[in-house]
Amino acid sequence: MRFTANEEVIIAQFCEDNERILSGNCNRPDAQKLKKEKWEECARKLNAANQLFQRTGEEVKKKWKNMKAKAKEKHVSRKRSMMETGGGPPPQIELTAAEEVIVTHLGDTPQFSLSVYQQPTTTNPQQWPPYYNK
Repeated sequence: MRFTANEEVIIAQFCEDNERILSGNCNRPDAQKLKKEKWEECARKLNAANQLFQRTGEEVKKKWKNMKAKAKEKHVSRKRSMMETGGGPPPQIELTAAEEVIVTHLGDTPQFSLSVYQQPTTTNPQQWPPYYNK
C-alpha cells in the first residue's frame, strides 16, 4: 500500500531525530539490533497514526531509502538547473513536505550534494561553471 504524505513526514522527522543510529554511525556492539528496533519503533508510530494500514520496520526502512533517493534527485536537479542559468530563478521543481525535511537536514552533506559535475559546453573559460577548474 502507498504511504500517505503524512506518513512520509513522520518517517522523515523520525529519521532526522534518530540519524546517528539509523545511518550506521553508531559504534555500539549491538548497533544492528538497535537499528532494527528503531525501524520497528517508527513503524509503531505510523501504525498508531494510521489504523488502515499496518507497516513493518522493513517496509519503513525501504520507504526511507526511496524517499531519500527521490529527494536527492529533485535537490540535485534544482541545483544543476540553477547553475545552468547562472543562479537565475529556481526551476519549477516542487518538493513535498517530507522532501523539504530531508533536503533541509541532509542537503549540505557530501552524499546528498551535487554528485555528477557537468563538463563545460563552451570553450570560453569565463562561462565555465565555478566548480570546473581546468
